[in-house]
Amino acid sequence: MEPRYEDEPQECAPRTTQHHKDEPFSRWPFVIGAIVFCAVAISGGIAIGVVIDRDGVRSMDKAIRGVDNRKVGLTQEISMNAPTIPPTTSGELKNSVNAPNKSPRDPSHPGHPNKGDTKKHMKAPIIAPTYIPTYEPTSKPTSKPTSKPTSKPTSETTTFGQVDTNNPIFKMISSSLGADVLANTDSPAFSSVRWMINEDPLVQSIIHDKDEVIQRFSLVATFFSLRGRTSVRHHRLMYSEKGPSSSVSHETHVSSSSANNEIQRALSWEDSNWLSGLHHCDWDGITCDSNQCITKLVMSELGLEGVLPQNGLLGQLSCLETLDLGDNNIHGQLPDSLYTLTNLKNLHLFKNDIGGSISDNLTNLTNIENIYLGENKLTGSIPKDISIMSNLKQLSLLKNQITGTLPSFPRNSLRYLDLGYNRLGGTLPAEYGKNNFRFLYLDHNQFVKSIPSEYGRMGNWKLQELWLNNNNLTGTCPSAFNPIWILTLQTQGNQIEVGEDVCKLSVLTGRGELTQIGADCGMCDCTTLCDEDHCY
Repeated sequence: MEPRYEDEPQECAPRTTQHHKDEPFSRWPFVIGAIVFCAVAISGGIAIGVVIDRDGVRSMDKAIRGVDNRKVGLTQEISMNAPTIPPTTSGELKNSVNAPNKSPRDPSHPGHPNKGDTKKHMKAPIIAPTYIPTYEPTSKPTSKPTSKPTSKPTSETTTFGQVDTNNPIFKMISSSLGADVLANTDSPAFSSVRWMINEDPLVQSIIHDKDEVIQRFSLVATFFSLRGRTSVRHHRLMYSEKGPSSSVSHETHVSSSSANNEIQRALSWEDSNWLSGLHHCDWDGITCDSNQCITKLVMSELGLEGVLPQNGLLGQLSCLETLDLGDNNIHGQLPDSLYTLTNLKNLHLFKNDIGGSISDNLTNLTNIENIYLGENKLTGSIPKDISIMSNLKQLSLLKNQITGTLPSFPRNSLRYLDLGYNRLGGTLPAEYGKNNFRFLYLDHNQFVKSIPSEYGRMGNWKLQELWLNNNNLTGTCPSAFNPIWILTLQTQGNQIEVGEDVCKLSVLTGRGELTQIGADCGMCDCTTLCDEDHCY
């Protein structure tokens, strides 16, 4: 064979450009089918029917099923009239369409409603699902509530005298003091609870402390019981000296036109800081201990015209040690709750219009030291067991209407006893000579018979003043008084003989400290000291 050169024309069989009509395509149907199938599978939503005839003529029928993007299921139909594509292996199918091998009911399936974002395209399953899931709710929601709400509260508010009886303050006070205390809407107690509930700016800050609430309530009730003002006394009556001439009080009537504002604020009860937003321990005249418990209540010389708090209100001040309401115009009687104040040491109610009797329960005040009930309208007798009040130091019942006889008094503690200007009678007890009196005033009563000789040694010879004038006494005056201690001896208005030994006790003789001797001149040997019907 001759060698072939590149530049020489080569002769070859002519290339046929037209296939025979009965010759099938060799590879194209499968390539085209695979590409179309993969594209459709990825787009997720189009069903394809593929039909290939016996002669290799390829026809495609696209049936768009109108897939709703709200549905996750996909229906795939394969025409059964045409010969199917030869089955492929599972590996080829996975590589071509990446189809899952789990049921759509499996929650881990990509097409499960609970798996991932359903708005994204999902891969078509090989097996058609038996159900078509829906996004529509199973029941139509309603905008109406299932039950009609009510505007009324479950428990209705009950008002009584402009007070909510369901208020915790009302319930607290009612349970502590009894419902009867708040039964009368015109009472000071009800006015107090009404103020605390409707007006008190502080009560919510102490509502957790029952004791403080009750104390504040009792003070407010005291205000409503005692409020009022007619006059103010500038000087309190002091009992260190005796007699009408030494017991003068200066009274000044206060009016808005005559008194300046500063004096009015100082003396006016209603202009005080009571019933304010301050803590009650900071109110005028109130003193509390470190536990905020009230120990002193001082409201003297304020022209108070009401009555002492009733219905046990005063007894709620259980820590009270000093109660001073002296020099006012208080009327009514001593409340029973007063005798429950077992911590009380000082009781000053002098110069009022308090009536009624002194209860035998006075002896319950075992810590009491000073009792001043003078210049009132008290009646009845002195409690018979008063001698057991071993801490009592001073007792004044001056200018009342006390009747009966003299009882035994505490022997050692009591130094000051003033029972003058009453209606006491009987004889003078000889046992008083053994008492520790320093000041004894029994004048202007109805005592009879003689002065016991033991009175000369009274107070262990430390007696300073003895007032027995204006009784029905007879006999002679004891002379055994200590000349250093005795200062005043009043026996006038009786039938008492004053001997020369008594006259020697006078400071004028240089033998004693007696500065005042009261005696009837006809019965007195101290003639040099006699002036009209009295000896001095």
